[in-house]
Amino acid sequence: MTQWRLAALTASVLAILAACLPMGALFGSTRIVPVVATALLAGTGIAVLGWWRRWPALWLILVGLGTLAIVAPPLVAPELLAGILPTPEAYAVVVPAIWQSWRDILTIQTPVGVGGGVLMAPLLLVLGGSAISGSIVLRAHRAELAAIVPVAIAIWTILFGPARPWAPVLHAVLVTGLVVVLVSIVRQARRRRAAPRTLSTLWRRSIASLTVAAAAIGCGIVGGAAVLGDRTVLRSDPVMLDTSQLDSPLSAFRASHEPPRRDETVLVATGLAPGDRLSVAVLDAYDGVVAGVGDAAFVRQPAIPPSGDEVLGVTVQALDGPWIPHVGTPESVGFVGARAPALQATLHADADTGDLLATAGIQPGDAYEIAFHRDAAVDDLSTLTPAGRPRLGVTPPADAVSWLSGWTQDATTPGERLAALVDGLAADGYLSHGVDDDAPSRAGHSLARIAELFDGVMVGDGEQYAVAAALLAEQLGFPARIVVGYVPGSIVDGQPTTVVAGDLDAWIEVSTQESGWVAIPVTPEERPIPEEEATAPQPSTQPQAPAGPVLPEGGIEGDQQPADPVQPPAQAVDDGLLLAVLGVVATALGGVLLVASPALAVLGAKLLRRRRRRIAPTAAARVDGAWREFVDAAVDRGRSRQTAATRLEYARGAQEAAFARAVDATLFGRTDPDDASVDEAWSHRQRLVDALDEGRPWHRRLRARLSLRSLVHR
Repeated sequence: MTQWRLAALTASVLAILAACLPMGALFGSTRIVPVVATALLAGTGIAVLGWWRRWPALWLILVGLGTLAIVAPPLVAPELLAGILPTPEAYAVVVPAIWQSWRDILTIQTPVGVGGGVLMAPLLLVLGGSAISGSIVLRAHRAELAAIVPVAIAIWTILFGPARPWAPVLHAVLVTGLVVVLVSIVRQARRRRAAPRTLSTLWRRSIASLTVAAAAIGCGIVGGAAVLGDRTVLRSDPVMLDTSQLDSPLSAFRASHEPPRRDETVLVATGLAPGDRLSVAVLDAYDGVVAGVGDAAFVRQPAIPPSGDEVLGVTVQALDGPWIPHVGTPESVGFVGARAPALQATLHADADTGDLLATAGIQPGDAYEIAFHRDAAVDDLSTLTPAGRPRLGVTPPADAVSWLSGWTQDATTPGERLAALVDGLAADGYLSHGVDDDAPSRAGHSLARIAELFDGVMVGDGEQYAVAAALLAEQLGFPARIVVGYVPGSIVDGQPTTVVAGDLDAWIEVSTQESGWVAIPVTPEERPIPEEEATAPQPSTQPQAPAGPVLPEGGIEGDQQPADPVQPPAQAVDDGLLLAVLGVVATALGGVLLVASPALAVLGAKLLRRRRRRIAPTAAARVDGAWREFVDAAVDRGRSRQTAATRLEYARGAQEAAFARAVDATLFGRTDPDDASVDEAWSHRQRLVDALDEGRPWHRRLRARLSLRSLVHR
């Protein structure tokens, strides 16, 4: 192996390694390090062995497949090994991952983790890429084509990576610089066969090439730094889970309170604190009949083991379906048990609501852990102010609006009205599931059932109260949504909590400027229910105003109507649109400038060099500069550098010889050249450059203008 091929192979390996740097942020685990390192060493080893043994391409492919079969199980699915030996279960994960891992990386939210065989994609990419790149360097006549591999890997990390890039400038500088070094080594070695030079000279020129490349990218940073940020990648429009076919958890609410189901243990949880609620699903859509999941953005979640101070552990006893009960805001989820791979592979989450679901469905015997952030409780609702626009968009029944008007007539702020709403439901409402000896209470949560709730004695359960409270909260200006979940009857710190089916309840969440989404319980405490005839349909603790005004759709009447906190004036909408358009244009221009910055840097360097020569302090220096500009133009078009040769010896053809003699006569004449001689020299130089380009296709002329030979070939 020649020295230049060894140097080029080293540059190729380093360039591939630099191209893989963003994979750490993509996968979010240190397990990517041994995957990349092993694949890079194995692929390079295959290339060297194939060059030494002179293997044909078929042999290289077969050896590569054999290597993949050996290294893939311990790297991609180490948890399925039997000691150090792969198992059939490991290959059952590894083999499908050859084609599935590419799709999985795009459909799982970043960081994608390391479960489900997703590490097979980078293993294949780096193993195959390093073998191809090394073989090109060691065998091909055009060894600089090996630079395509690290560039392709870098593009892959961008397209498959997160929208918010990892150190994009550093990534670009490293990959571009090492690719320039690789190409420079190959081309300089090719020229050394005609004019041998020492290896130290080769490395000096390689470093000079790297310096020029870094300077070129630096110019792009100036134009693109202002717009660097989120970028459009393949995952920018992720495939969302279609939840339109899922049954509303609220529809089966009453069945959980019927005997004997209500006393059945559905799950056992650890990590709960007094006051915690296990949320099952957030319902932010209502059509007047059924409350369900609206435009939820459920995306695949990575397999990241939960860790932290707040970890919820759940063992499923008698619960099935896709919804996964959780507390607060989930941060990571991990399943245990025989069905863990299937559940993890189908885990989805909605970042807006915090909902979790697995399309494989949880079943008795499943278990999982969730690292979560416990949401802060709000003790005083009267201090809250609305944030955002109403989501449900359904007008409550007239009786409900009239009832709300009576309870909020003395309140002056949106928060006070919200507190009055909750107090009114607690005071006037009675709890009944309509089973056994309970007072009659019809199931359902349609508008007709909500109207019935406010017609006479207010009797219902969480299903009706949550929907009614959400509709009325939106009348007060608070965006609201309904939450279905479990409220355990007793929670002891440090002890497992048994949750039964009868613990199922519903509450609401309202959007506030102070605390985001705030959970508010609205189901009344259980107490004796009076006969309907003995009680007038009025608030029990605060008489309804005789002529209480009916609230218009959207809020309180008159000057008490809370202003919509996000309703901008018409001009603001126009300004926002203008800013958005300007942002897109700036991003596009910045991206174009960043991509074109290396070429612009080369052109700028040559322009500055020409100007420096054109305005040299003496006329003789300006004439000599014209000749030097011609020589540099010839070098950029493939001619060798003028070294020990005289101008006349370097010239080719009659026109160049005439120019050489004219320059010599001007420089070595008895009198100093005048301005006319300088102008003639530069005009002659331009005619010769035009003659060099005559007959050349456009792409070769462009290549000459962007060539680095005259800048670094010293």
